[in-house]
Amino acid sequence: MKLCLVLILKLILCSSTGTKPKLTLNEYFDFTNYPSLSLSPNGQHLLIQSKFPSWNSNSYENSLWLYNIETKKKQLITRALSESLKPQWSPSGNWIAFLLDHNSIPSSDKYSKVNEYIYLYSVISNEWLPIDIGKETPLALTWS
Repeated sequence: MKLCLVLILKLILCSSTGTKPKLTLNEYFDFTNYPSLSLSPNGQHLLIQSKFPSWNSNSYENSLWLYNIETKKKQLITRALSESLKPQWSPSGNWIAFLLDHNSIPSSDKYSKVNEYIYLYSVISNEWLPIDIGKETPLALTWS
């Protein structure tokens, strides 16, 4: 009786796995992670942060996307988003504040400290506004 039950279970398991495609190595290693998803305060947009391996540069590409809920369109804001701070919505939902990854920007002297900028992105005009904050990287962003 037990042997018959084991054989039936094995037959069911073997037949169900044959219908699913096998995961390839490329699919396994090229997965996309979504570290942050945030809805705008006015509920019109979704901010999507994606992270996936960039094999050519031996690093990860951190992208920031804006999804318009009404039109169902996705727009790329940047492919060089910093991982140190999560992007923040303004209270009105018209601006997004974020930092860029300076490791992705070529520099002539790798030991020189470049000025940091907080970037504001206008959801209305699709323009960037860089704000120079000196040489130190902020630990947090808040709107006042």
